[in-house]
Amino acid sequence: MKKIYILGFFIIGMNAFSQINSPNGLNFFTYTGKADVNLRYNDHGAGGRAIVHGADNVLMLNFESDFKGGTRIGRDVVFRDGANSSIQSGNFGIGTPTPLAKFEVRHGNILVRNLLNANNSSAIMIAHSINEGEFDTFGTSIRSITGSATSNIYGMQFFTQDSYLTGQTEKVRILGNGNVGIGITNPLSKLAVKGRIQAEEVRVTADASVFPDYVFANDYKLKSLQEVEEYIKQNSHLPEIPSAKEVEANGLMLGEMNMSLLKKIEELTLYMIQQNKVMNELQEANKVMKANQIILESRLAKVETK
Repeated sequence: MKKIYILGFFIIGMNAFSQINSPNGLNFFTYTGKADVNLRYNDHGAGGRAIVHGADNVLMLNFESDFKGGTRIGRDVVFRDGANSSIQSGNFGIGTPTPLAKFEVRHGNILVRNLLNANNSSAIMIAHSINEGEFDTFGTSIRSITGSATSNIYGMQFFTQDSYLTGQTEKVRILGNGNVGIGITNPLSKLAVKGRIQAEEVRVTADASVFPDYVFANDYKLKSLQEVEEYIKQNSHLPEIPSAKEVEANGLMLGEMNMSLLKKIEELTLYMIQQNKVMNELQEANKVMKANQIILESRLAKVETK
């Protein structure tokens, strides 16, 4: 008799928290308790199972047979459409019922975060590859970096691959301060490039006050050619132009060098003007000498004929 009472209480308790309704022959399970719910099914038949608690606590929302199509949620989330492999057909959309790509988010942002750790791992990686493998082995990627594990300075790295033997290598880096390095990991200027640059046009802005038009001012003190000659003998380069050793050690500032070269061209123009004046004076003197010589020769001829 006690067993009957206990069984009755158990059945009443189960009915108080769960029930199965079958409208139109369709079964619905409703549970209103506070404990975990375990759904168990017998082995599937040829038609497959709708919800499967598989090995390694993997949840499968299945249709057709043996995960031929459906969604599997575990350490990874896998989508399959019919006999195709993972998400080969079909798109996944958030905020849109009609995603146009394998993964599309509309009306919102995507935030990818990674806790900082000792080895300063990348926070964001976007990769493209034609082969399976690690990000560092195949394809290209864009990565977010920090200065250190405790740094609040963030930057980006751009990786490409020019050979399957070498894998990805960093080609471009943008530091947190906005400096960009191409082939350089620690650019000290807004753009630092290790290698050659080819362009159709390069424009350098300059302050008009430092433009060397002042060379043509009346009060400009132009060094004499003798002074320039003495400077060259002592230093083996022009005044206000860096030496070969200075260029090798410090490089060239294109803006400053163009200004210096333009200044030397303008000074050279002044020297040529001076020399042209001297030549004109010599030519005039030569004409006078020739005229005087003709007069003297004429007088001498008259004296000889007497």
